[in-house]
Amino acid sequence: MLYSLEQVLANRPPLITVRHDAPMIDAFRLLIERRLGQLPVVDGTGRLVGILSQQALLSIYHMTDGKAPLFDLAVVDGMEPAHTLSPQDDLLAAVDKLRARGVYAVIVVQEERPVGILTGKDMSVFFHSLFEGILLVERIEKLFKAAIKAVLPDEDAYTKALIAAFGADKTDPERPARGGRGLSLTDMVYFIRDDDNWPLFEPIFGNRDYFRVFMERVRAVRNEIAHFQGHVDTLEMDALRRAAVWLENRLLLATAIHGDDKIAGDDEKGGEDIQTLERFVTGRKPLVSTAPDTPLRQALGVMIENRFGQLPVIDAHGCLLGMLSQQSILRTYYHTDGAVALLDLPVQHCAEAAAILRIEDDLFQAADALARPGVYAPLVMAGDKPVSILTGKDMTHFFRSLFEGIILIERIETRLREYADAAFPDPEVMNEAAKRVFGLGPKNPEYAARNPARFMLADRILFMSDDDVWPAFEPALGSRDLFMILMDRARRVRNALMHFRGNLSYSEQDTLRLAYTWLSQRLLPSAAALPFSPLEEYTPARTTGNNPYPKVMSRKLRTLPVGDAAQEGE
Repeated sequence: MLYSLEQVLANRPPLITVRHDAPMIDAFRLLIERRLGQLPVVDGTGRLVGILSQQALLSIYHMTDGKAPLFDLAVVDGMEPAHTLSPQDDLLAAVDKLRARGVYAVIVVQEERPVGILTGKDMSVFFHSLFEGILLVERIEKLFKAAIKAVLPDEDAYTKALIAAFGADKTDPERPARGGRGLSLTDMVYFIRDDDNWPLFEPIFGNRDYFRVFMERVRAVRNEIAHFQGHVDTLEMDALRRAAVWLENRLLLATAIHGDDKIAGDDEKGGEDIQTLERFVTGRKPLVSTAPDTPLRQALGVMIENRFGQLPVIDAHGCLLGMLSQQSILRTYYHTDGAVALLDLPVQHCAEAAAILRIEDDLFQAADALARPGVYAPLVMAGDKPVSILTGKDMTHFFRSLFEGIILIERIETRLREYADAAFPDPEVMNEAAKRVFGLGPKNPEYAARNPARFMLADRILFMSDDDVWPAFEPALGSRDLFMILMDRARRVRNALMHFRGNLSYSEQDTLRLAYTWLSQRLLPSAAALPFSPLEEYTPARTTGNNPYPKVMSRKLRTLPVGDAAQEGE
């Protein structure tokens, strides 16, 4: 479940506020010295009564033609209504508020008192953290695939190793119950550490206990990212970084020992490149800018009218000279003690250096730049010419699509779990049903080859679609073909999302919405009346052996253009 704002705000420094009756110069000092864009305003009892922003101060300054003695006003004179949420609201609610025109901060309020603030800058930091986690997980998966391919390049040997780890297919003992080169991270970890397979991998990975503990930690963080089960904190991100570096070092060591340059993982297929800024900014409105000799009065008017926080300063040849921002204007006003008629001066007197991105940079580099302290709106450059600008609000719009996709996938998986639990409330019955779908566990035939408690999305769809257990779900779900096709499309989008390269398309988002809507309108099944005795000893002869879902998984789709990565994984 998407984490709450209470979780988001955990371990943050105390919120900085200002009283409504404080002199405006005190608010100026906080805004400048702490490099803040907004300040929550409280009354004498600590209750939230509004918000003070750079935008509001500059609007007053411009509206009064620079004649208002800003330092001598009270905070209440520039205060505006605040947009609020509670600690129990989730991050998506904050994202939706921040996407609205003119909303640059959301204040989290508990019992009428402000406890935190969220801005577009925060969204950039969250996006950067999640995006980095996805990329690190993918790098780890590529390194595992490289190691497996190097150790088991022969398909026959690889098939035998798969059967050793996952058991044989319930209808064909020569085929593995789970196979192919597109194993998920979880499967690859289990495959490598399997008792029969570990001796093959020990020369690469060394100590087995260390491998097991380390990779369990990585799997836990990976699942947290995939299911958005709370904020991925610094220690968890460090675990992913260390895992990627450790794997690279182990594979490099093995390369030096074995002399096989393919073991390092660079030849593994990595999918499309991360979406570049050129693709991201294509189709946007032309960049609005100002000349260095434009009076500040005119440039500030453009900023206020359009609710811009910044304006690039560009010369007659289209070359960048700097950036005019709300912060730079207020800093100049503050440090000149409000004694200079700034509106009459050219904007170059209030401009500052601009943060730069190149049009060939990717979205991760953009998120990285926006996550840095003091960077609020880097310019995108094509050569020596600025072509666009990126802000925290842009990242908020972009991140919204990713958030919704993750949330819908989590809801789909949760709903499928609810169906299975309703049909098989007894764990023993569930285990027996899983045996009929996946066969016996290769190491312990008392259990199914796939543990129902660890079903991934593909496992759950495969389980529910099987001839032996579908009768338990048919009364509630109706058409098996419709179920399989809708859920498989959701699975493909889910896998594409975990190999994230850019924004989800409308078709991908709509696939998830349709799949979840369809599931949510179906009733939960009753406890299953199965065509077999749940406690009857399982043998392959007592299963029909028919499951139409694998054919659905391998179908080429004409109406859901996702990348090759969607065919692999969980």
